[in-house]
Amino acid sequence: MKRIVIVGLGFIGGSLAGACQKAFPRAEIVGVSRTAASLQKARRQGWIDKGYPNLAQAFEAKGARPLLVILCTPVDTLRDLLLQLDQVAWPGTVVTDTGSVKGFLVRWAESRTWRRIHFVGAHPMAGSHERGIDHAAPHLFDHALTFITPGRRGPQSTLRLTTNFWKKLSGRVVLVSPEEHDRFAAQVSHLPHLLAALLVVSTPPKALGFAASGFLDATRIAKGEPSLWVPIFLENRKELHPWLENFSEDFERVKRIIRKGDRERLKRILTQAQRRRVDLGKGSCGVED
Repeated sequence: MKRIVIVGLGFIGGSLAGACQKAFPRAEIVGVSRTAASLQKARRQGWIDKGYPNLAQAFEAKGARPLLVILCTPVDTLRDLLLQLDQVAWPGTVVTDTGSVKGFLVRWAESRTWRRIHFVGAHPMAGSHERGIDHAAPHLFDHALTFITPGRRGPQSTLRLTTNFWKKLSGRVVLVSPEEHDRFAAQVSHLPHLLAALLVVSTPPKALGFAASGFLDATRIAKGEPSLWVPIFLENRKELHPWLENFSEDFERVKRIIRKGDRERLKRILTQAQRRRVDLGKGSCGVED
């Protein structure tokens, strides 16, 4: 790859820039950010070769034409950025992203006729509650799982380039439909984040003063930036809502078990949870009926 343009130099974008410098040492890495401090930090770290405050300047600049643009901004900004790119990008530019909701974006992208860009959705399952380039970590994507969510249209060469890019960075790539992705993300990412937040806000402030490692471990992700998570929850509400209902039913069942003092049923649930969690650490998950 001769040139890679990364739009958004926060935690994810900064980490991606550093990872790209390592994975593609011959490529020119270009950063785009409205925040001058982020551009300066990325340059000092050697994560980008050039930096610009907007997309137009990044594409007006002299240099090798980019094979790939990665959007690393909140999910509610992605449509506008794709529209901007189709105005300024060189014809044939491939665009992917890191957003954690795919269905709304891929469906919208497929409903339009693009003049200059080809879009392939992606979501690396890597992140942190931290925000900003000061917390960026170039090793973030090592051994991470990346979902690729292609639409029904578009050249196969575009899909191959996007897939090879993420495979080079993370090593683990899975192709799924946008709808499958959103269902998986609701189950293992969005619902846990919402539950962690609810656990914090439902705990009395006086009790929070005594919180130790168990509570802190269980609620770490509640420290995530609300402005990033609100659009995620709302854009994926179609998939998130059924799992909230499912969790609510399980929660009510556990309430009844505890109210009755049913030791055996409670132990079975905890044992099943223990086994599944241990299996997760081994890279597998045994499911019991």
